[in-house]
This record gives sequence, structure tokens and C-alpha cells, in this order.
Amino acid sequence: MLAELDPASARHVAPALLDYLRAFLGEPAVDYAARPEPLGRSTSSFIYSFQLTKAPSAEWSVPLVLRLLPNVDAGPVIERETAIQNYVIRHGFPALAPLGLETSGGNALGLPFTITVRIPGGTVLDAVRRRPLSALQLIQRMADAQAALHRIPVDFCPLPYEAPLIEHRIADWQQRIAPEDPDEMHRALAWFAKHSSWARDEAPAICHHDFHPMNVLAGPGGGLTVIDWSEAALGDRHSDVARTAALLFFAPLLASSRAERTLLLGVRGLFRRRHVSAYRRRLPIDTSRLRFWEAAHAFNGWLQLIELDRRGPDAPELRLELVQEMRAPRVVAGLRKYLRTCMDQVPANGQPANRLTS
Repeated sequence: MLAELDPASARHVAPALLDYLRAFLGEPAVDYAARPEPLGRSTSSFIYSFQLTKAPSAEWSVPLVLRLLPNVDAGPVIERETAIQNYVIRHGFPALAPLGLETSGGNALGLPFTITVRIPGGTVLDAVRRRPLSALQLIQRMADAQAALHRIPVDFCPLPYEAPLIEHRIADWQQRIAPEDPDEMHRALAWFAKHSSWARDEAPAICHHDFHPMNVLAGPGGGLTVIDWSEAALGDRHSDVARTAALLFFAPLLASSRAERTLLLGVRGLFRRRHVSAYRRRLPIDTSRLRFWEAAHAFNGWLQLIELDRRGPDAPELRLELVQEMRAPRVVAGLRKYLRTCMDQVPANGQPANRLTS
């Protein structure tokens, strides 16, 4: 980093961002019409809204969003993310191309970041909070958008593809798991290797892999825009649907109050079922294959939390409020229970062999 900056502090971010923009835009008179303020919660980045005055063009005068990554080595992630966003935009899918991006820490903020236009209206989660009765309709529209993403042709897609997604996942887990990790985790890894045939015969599709109500914007005209493509990959579309289903089931983690958490606990199963059902009306789903991938995402989430504990209190991600909340023992217990439940629902014998049900 060029300077020590706390990415969680708007007071630190504001002057560094302004210095950067004055140099980047070549306009020393640029100033804030609205200073950077935290916008939403994330498990991978610090997000701020802001607006400029005396900007040299109209596109830089509208409300903007800064997405600041806490890891100085995240440049390749931003490059891949920008490439896939531009690709899906060319195919008519609603995503946001950045106005500005930095892929290294060699800038005034000392970290990689992107700047995009801010979509009025906020996220789908914000829309549900304003109008709770709209939740099921919004979930259906999310499922429609996810199916549309999976229909985009992968020819000339900038994401690499060399082998089925499950092979990459298992190889990655084998590298990350440590001998001292719980025996239950080692047994689960062996289970995935044994049952990987459920996911090996994939037809590659573009998978967002973080498709949930905080990463989908609901504009005032009713349109949806998908953001945060940092986890995007080519692979089994069941993996993408399963990730969304799992995140909807764990929606109480996103609650901003105890009352909201209680409500979400009561409807999370309904939300998951509605999303899967709505998606199935667009594209077929193999239920056992879906459950296999839900188990995979639960396992990966558990492993990520163990890795955070290994890295200690100085891990950059721990400055993200939502990441701190996810380390609670109840979350780890919930992930382990969800993992076991999904594993139990995958048949021990037989092959999927294109058994897709409509």
C-alpha cells in the first residue's frame, strides 16, 4: 500500500478517494457533492456511495458507488470480474460496467477497487424491507434472471474452462484443508470425492456464484441489475442455483434486527422453494444434483470460516461487519447441520445421467 488506510472508515476513505479522482479525471476542482457513506453490507468488499461536483463529464456527476476490496492481491479478481461483466452486457444481460477500476494497491487508496454508477432503489433486500409483500414476486424475477444468465452462450466467454467445476472444487479443498481440521470435515471431503459423479457430467454455463438479494439491484422501473461478479465461473448451472438456494435459506444472517431475523427464520424455507420452483419453470433441475451442490456450498462456507480462524485477528476480511457476524458459533453449527441434511438427500447409488426433471 502507498499509505495505511482503514477501508472500513469513511473518514479515511473520503480524502484518499478525492485525491485519486482529481488526478484520474484531470480536474483539480473536483469535490464532493455527497461525501462517501457506507452502503449496505458485504462479505468481500467495503462499499460506499458518493457523488461529485465539478466533474468533467455527466457520467461522473451522477450518484456513484465505490467498491473497495480489502486484499491488495485482489487485482486478478477485479480483472476477471470486469471481463465477464462486459461479456454478459454484450449479450443483453443486466450488469454494470465500471467507470473506473484499479487492480493493484498502487493508488491513493492503497487497495484495488471499482467505481460504478449507483442504481436508484437499492438491492432486492432493500426492496423487500420496504415492501415485504413483494418478496415472493422479487424472488421469482431473480430466478428468471438467473435462468437467463445460464442461457448465455459460453463460446468466447472470458472465463477459463478446463475441467468440470466439481473437479476444481475438490482439488481446491484438498489444498486448503489442514490435518488438524475436524474429522467431520475430512469425512465430508471424502464423501464429495466419492459422489462427484453427480456433478461431473456438466454442460458448462456462466455461473455468478453469489446470486442473492444483496447482489441484485432493484431499479425504480422494475428492472434488476446483477452486481459483484467476483465468484463467477463456468460450470454446472446447478451449482449456481444451489448457491442461491443455500443463501436464501441462510437469509437470517442478513437481518438488521432481531425482529427481522425472527421473520426470516420463519420464511426462509419458503423463499428457497420459491426460487427453485421459479427457476425450474425456465430450465430443468435434477433435485439430487441440486442437493449435492448445496452440500458443497455449505462445506466451502464452513471451510472459509475455519481458514479465517487460522489466519487470526489481522485477516483483512475481519474488518467487514458481516464477516464478523458469520463467525458466530450458531452460524458454524447451522452450516454443519445444513451440510449433513443435504448430503443425506443425495442417493448413495446411481448416476444422474441427465435425469433432469421439469
